[in-house]
Amino acid sequence: MKKKMNITHLGFMGIRPDLDAISRLIEEATLPTIINSVSWATYPYCPEVKLYTGWWEKELLLKYVVTEESSRATFSEPNTAVHLDSCVEFFINPGDGTYFNFELNPIGTCYLGHGKSRQDSKPIPQAEMVTTVPSLGKAPFTEREGKTWTLTVAIPLSIFKGFELQNPSGLNFEANFYKCGDELKTPHFISWNPISTPQPDFHRPDFFGTIHFEPARNSSGKQAENYEEKNMLKGNAVIGQSGGPTSVINSSLAGVISAASKSGLIEEIYGMNYGIEGFMNEKLIDLGNQDEEILQGLRRTPSSALGSSRHKLIDEDFPVILSVLRKYNIRYFFLIGGNDTMDTIHRIEKYCRENSWELRGIGIPKTVDNDLYGTDHTPGFPSAAKYNILSVLQSGVLARDMQKVDKFVVYQTIGRDAGWLAAATALARKKEGDAPHLIYCPERRFKPGEFLEDVLACEKKYGFVSIVVSEGLLYEDGSPVSAASSKDKFNNTEFGAMGGSSVGLNVHRIVREATGWRGEFQITESLNMSAIDRAVPEDLKQAFECGEEAVKLAEEGNSGYMVTIERIKGTPVQFKYGSTELSKVAVRAKSMPEDFITPRGNDVTEKLLEYMRPLVPDLPAYVELKKVFAKK
Repeated sequence: MKKKMNITHLGFMGIRPDLDAISRLIEEATLPTIINSVSWATYPYCPEVKLYTGWWEKELLLKYVVTEESSRATFSEPNTAVHLDSCVEFFINPGDGTYFNFELNPIGTCYLGHGKSRQDSKPIPQAEMVTTVPSLGKAPFTEREGKTWTLTVAIPLSIFKGFELQNPSGLNFEANFYKCGDELKTPHFISWNPISTPQPDFHRPDFFGTIHFEPARNSSGKQAENYEEKNMLKGNAVIGQSGGPTSVINSSLAGVISAASKSGLIEEIYGMNYGIEGFMNEKLIDLGNQDEEILQGLRRTPSSALGSSRHKLIDEDFPVILSVLRKYNIRYFFLIGGNDTMDTIHRIEKYCRENSWELRGIGIPKTVDNDLYGTDHTPGFPSAAKYNILSVLQSGVLARDMQKVDKFVVYQTIGRDAGWLAAATALARKKEGDAPHLIYCPERRFKPGEFLEDVLACEKKYGFVSIVVSEGLLYEDGSPVSAASSKDKFNNTEFGAMGGSSVGLNVHRIVREATGWRGEFQITESLNMSAIDRAVPEDLKQAFECGEEAVKLAEEGNSGYMVTIERIKGTPVQFKYGSTELSKVAVRAKSMPEDFITPRGNDVTEKLLEYMRPLVPDLPAYVELKKVFAKK
């Protein structure tokens, strides 16, 4: 027979106490459930386990009180084998036949899996979102004589995004609670709802009991009439821009301001002057006190209107950031940027959770490199791609007509780890022989011997050679073709001017020394980041809507996510907005798929062109004179 349990609603209504306070309050507000079902005679030992449960609009709250002969906590990293330590566990079916399994040792290290069975369940990164208050501290320890220990656990309901469990008021779910110690001196396996299997096995949803989430009540004790009433978190918002700009980054800023100014939850709207560095120095621009003319003009203004920063956070920064957040009552935190920026939000959002400051941190994607995980493309990339396509197209016409003077031209694009911008220039070609003839991306190692063979073949066939190279190009031994050696604050190799050399210049030298030809090299550096005159209209629109979507996600109670753009296949291709966890995006670079680049690594395939065409439509077509000569 299945057991039943009520999960008490705790009416914090927007701002909950810190976890230390909850650890005390939950015992006062609820009655304990005893976990004491011994289902296997070969493991008769049963430690004393009391479980207190509660929930509020953002979290499921659990407090375990455990008394056992001995305890152990050797694992300190998320998603490691904590079940081998003293371990308390919670499995729940979110409503679709799968289950989430939360496993925690006495120092609060969490393993979080999701799947349909033991064989199917896989660890997921949201384990880092679970916060805890362990009575034994957070330092690992080997097995020692036991005593009573407690563990208070806050599980964000946003982990269950897309499931009914994210809004559980008044609903029932199948679940079970456990205590085990696989490698303790006295191994044990006990559960709340009994399990009828020959050997210990917690991964058995057929033996889950039923838990009921009591309906949400407002601060007066009255049941909330709708979920929006329960979801209220009022406070101020701050927006920052980070890293290099794009021609559409201010459109995203305008989108955030527009949506935030209409929000019933956001009161004041601040802008970080020069990113997180300015924020720590309390250099906050009042964005709610701007003329409508300025706010509208942001959508057509290049560069980063707030001023940018490339500061890498250090441990000493976090208390300062939290102090400023508290001083200005900032509950909504938005940053527009790339993968290093997403790491900044991820770390700040995590620090605030650990220090009991409720903050909804959302990232808005931005980078001309197009190298963010989880999104089809990034706002700013289509416009930067158009800039490079038009540059290569027009310089290719010039090179074609000047081939008796200059036999070759080398064009260098931005792209440290991914060659999206270089590859995009293939859209400049309308017919056989059009520039560019050769494209080299950092996803494939550069081989000078093969490169020179390709150059000579193109010159013989077309009379000139148009070459596009990405700044992050590497030789076979992994050294940069640019010969750059300096690093930035995020340990990235500095290319272009800051690297003191360039791929374009060195590739030009390779061709010139091998052939003796005259030729040109063109290096635009950051010009394509701020060329609003070449911005793609749909790119500007999507950037604005990504800003609006970020506010919407935060209003719905989400935190620790980045807005994404998803491609809907069809004719024509369409796009919609979604989200992905910041932990999946931070400090990673998305390379082009293997099948977007030719096997020899000197060009792109039709698949790349299919990907690019919906992003950069309406390119110009130029004419060429017929070679109809007068009779001599």
